Amino acid sequence: MVAVTALTKVVPGSILEAAAGKEAVAILESCGHVDIAICDLQMSGMDGLAFLRHASLSGKVHSVILSSEVDPILRQATISMIECLGLNFLGDLGK
Repeated sequence: MVAVTALTKVVPGSILEAAAGKEAVAILESCGHVDIAICDLQMSGMDGLAFLRHASLSGKVHSVILSSEVDPILRQATISMIECLGLNFLGDLGK
């Protein structure tokens, strides 16, 4: 992922990467806390909305950046959902 490569150059600490939602959940279960999750809404196996619900319930994710190409209405609904789940929405990278 291009974002991971860029982040490793400018962000101190660990950068964790998952190719699919279930893998992201497994990473969350094995680590203590994730400051920022970059989330694609269209992941295989588990969609991004399901991942965001899990992230909120686990209490292990503080903030979210979206990285998906979706309809603007769905994007706005997702941003509202992120905020309702108690997660901080930091922005949208698009795709």
